[in-house]
Amino acid sequence: MNIRQKTLAALLVLGIGVSGCNTTNTPSTIKVEKSKEEASQVIVAYAVDNTKPAPTVKDYTDAGITGVNADNLAKINTKLNTLKSLAISNVVTKVQAVVHSINGDTIEILKKIGNEHQDHNSTITVAQLQAITPALENIKDDYENIYRMYIASADSNISSPATVDELQSMIDEVNRLVPVSDATLADIATQHSSHKSTLTVAQLKTILPALDNIEEANEKWYQSYIEATDTTFSSPATRAEVQHMIGEVNSFNLPEHAILDKNFYKKTHNKFEHRFVYLPVENNTTGRTWLNNNLGAWYANVGRNIYNPSQQAKNANDNYAKGSLFQWGRKADGHELVTRWWSNGTIDQLATTTTKSDNPTDGKFIAVNSDWRVHPNDDLWKGIDAPNNPCPAHYRVPTKKELDIEAQTWNSLTADGSMSSRLKIPGPGWLNSNGYGMFYPGGAPRIWDTTPGVAWRPHETHSLERTNGLPLRCIKEQTPAERSDSILLEIGNEHSNHKSTVTVAQLKAITPALENINDEYENIYRTYIEGDIYFSSPATRDEVQRMLNEVNTLELLATRAEENILELPAHAILDRSFFKKTNGVFEHRFIYLPVTNSTTGRTWLNNNLGAEYANMDSSKYNPAQQAKSRTDYYAYGSEFQWGRKADGHELMIWTDGTHGRGKYGTTRTKNDNPTDSLFIGPNQGGYNWNIHSDHNLWKGVDAPNNPCPIGYRLPTHDHTEPAGANNEWLEEGSTWKSEDYEGAYDSKLKLTLSGWRNSKGYIEYAETFGAYWSASMDSNGKAYSFANIPSNYHEKYWNKYSFGTAYGTAIRCIKD
Repeated sequence: MNIRQKTLAALLVLGIGVSGCNTTNTPSTIKVEKSKEEASQVIVAYAVDNTKPAPTVKDYTDAGITGVNADNLAKINTKLNTLKSLAISNVVTKVQAVVHSINGDTIEILKKIGNEHQDHNSTITVAQLQAITPALENIKDDYENIYRMYIASADSNISSPATVDELQSMIDEVNRLVPVSDATLADIATQHSSHKSTLTVAQLKTILPALDNIEEANEKWYQSYIEATDTTFSSPATRAEVQHMIGEVNSFNLPEHAILDKNFYKKTHNKFEHRFVYLPVENNTTGRTWLNNNLGAWYANVGRNIYNPSQQAKNANDNYAKGSLFQWGRKADGHELVTRWWSNGTIDQLATTTTKSDNPTDGKFIAVNSDWRVHPNDDLWKGIDAPNNPCPAHYRVPTKKELDIEAQTWNSLTADGSMSSRLKIPGPGWLNSNGYGMFYPGGAPRIWDTTPGVAWRPHETHSLERTNGLPLRCIKEQTPAERSDSILLEIGNEHSNHKSTVTVAQLKAITPALENINDEYENIYRTYIEGDIYFSSPATRDEVQRMLNEVNTLELLATRAEENILELPAHAILDRSFFKKTNGVFEHRFIYLPVTNSTTGRTWLNNNLGAEYANMDSSKYNPAQQAKSRTDYYAYGSEFQWGRKADGHELMIWTDGTHGRGKYGTTRTKNDNPTDSLFIGPNQGGYNWNIHSDHNLWKGVDAPNNPCPIGYRLPTHDHTEPAGANNEWLEEGSTWKSEDYEGAYDSKLKLTLSGWRNSKGYIEYAETFGAYWSASMDSNGKAYSFANIPSNYHEKYWNKYSFGTAYGTAIRCIKD
């Protein structure tokens, strides 16, 4: 049974009426398919065996092959007999190529392609490509537009006329690139869904057909667009969607190096209201990069008629530069936007709510006390990946330390200093938690850092509620290499300024990695950096490694004949001037240990500053040893003039419990900044060593002349205050068994009776009284000391003694 007979039998089984060869009731689609199949079988049979009936013009036409007529039929059949691999699946493609070849179509198509390549505009069809002989392989019907793009490209390798080999290369290349293009479109959809894009311009250029007007400089802004939740991308993205993105981004004509607000393409209140554009500014001293304006500054707003992204604050009260007022830790959800600043520094009432929420959705300022959240969270702004980081891509909220380092490079810690700096941070004050009232506009800047509920100022911190509104200035996150370089620069600057805050975490971030970093020695490393040991600016990695090696063993400084290396005891605390020279030598090599009052929870040094037991160059060196009696002169230590640095003036040579003298001499010349180690005794009245009294010289851990080890300070002793934060000496004494020198010695501190050094430099009342400076001073310029006195004087230790600053007494430091 031949194919036609089988087909008719199948139709009878299906119940379709057939009379002889009459198929009038057969659906036309079936008739066409079978006619095409039958005709194709005739052509294939003849190609395999030319003794079979030769195909007719109608056979070719029924098979779907065009261009065959009575004039060329014989030539085609002759050529057909050479196609031994012909099959039903490829009969149309291969035979059509033979027809075109015999008719001369291939030459015309190759000429057309060559001309189109030169004109950069192609209209080639897949059918025309399929007509070329020898036949091209792997032509994809769906890639027609991409073939046209390739032909039209000036970079394509196509001659005029084109060659078959060139076109086969084109097909192979397009077939290779299309999967890459598809993968890029899928990546765009995924990045859009995750709100985190790393798309590159190079990837955009892989999308086919080629996209128009891709701009290299806009790469990060394409990323911002993809990250936005309020832009539309399918999954996978389509070429049209990506082309729309390119047009949108390019339309803003952004300046070079522009940085788009994180929410530039996101809607709040159903509209785009975060269309802010910033520029980077770099502090060459610190090596850090910042935004040039506060988040939300009107100079940065593309919708304002004053839009000028390169303009910074013109003065501390420039309303156009003040920007948005964020509640600490919140996203930029619209709550922070200021609709109008008035000339007096106030603002229009913000839209508010009194309902706390961990995840606000309405963009309203939450006008409540304390925290706007139900459940406090201190990590909302900490780090580049913080959950609510409101800064642009690659930027984050700065830490207090980063802001402090920045301010150290200003010419003053004031509004004027800010305005003369690279950042030009204005001073809008802060917004009341009611969303309306502004406090202290126009002064020194106050901005949030990563510390919850603490406003940073250039000279202090200011506790605020997290519901208050404050501006934000973002800092750029550094790469590991940049961070390493920045830390080395910071160490060099800290060494030059003799004030270090470097952390072990920072040391561990230096690359290549440093060896033998000891977590417990952080303050000792700081002491080393502040000292007179050599550091470059910026420091080098080798210099820092040398520091680690030397601190870990103190090998460099061990000079006692019986020791080449001195091992530091656990929890050792080095004198602040341990690595500093006075009178050309290291003479403050004192090592202390911490002791804690379990009742108060306060930690102190175990010995007085300068105690002989703490002196690593003394034969009495034993840092764990405290005074063995109230009159143990090896524990007396140094006698400081109040407010002076440890410049050598305080160093003592004790010969017994009642006799001692200064290591260096005395002078009668007052000096606010002594450059020698002479004890200054006023020559005509008065009791101060300095010309101008300064109550802040020893006030706090960051006091300019604080002689205590890093992390320690002078304790407070304000006579008008009860025991506690403003009277730490009284708080300490109130835990002792008696309110006299016996209680002082029996305590954890083992306080001694070293007397004091009068303004002429002579020791008085040793073995009878003990005096210890505090950080406090009265309004008359006299400094309060803690008096350690016998009980038979019928006075409590906290009621007496105020001295002029030219007197010298002992110091016992407390941990901050």
